[in-house]
Amino acid sequence: MMSFENESVTFESQVPTGSLIYEGSYRIWEEALADPHAAGVEWIYMRAVPGSEDDVWEALWGTEALDDHYDLVYDEGDRFVYRAEDGGAE
Repeated sequence: MMSFENESVTFESQVPTGSLIYEGSYRIWEEALADPHAAGVEWIYMRAVPGSEDDVWEALWGTEALDDHYDLVYDEGDRFVYRAEDGGAE
């Protein structure tokens, strides 16, 4: 997930910060955006607020990388959570 402008989600999710891949994750962020499944990403959070879409949405929305390996498990209309079909490759 992108942490910028998603700070409340980062905090409220109670996911240990060491388990998050975000734009500050050295050498992992770009790889995870390009191919989250190959990078072992289990959960994907994206924000699609019109005019304020995050980098995850811009990189993955409507792509085969997302559609082929992830199931939509939460849809709030402008915020989505996907989970890897196989629990994440590693």
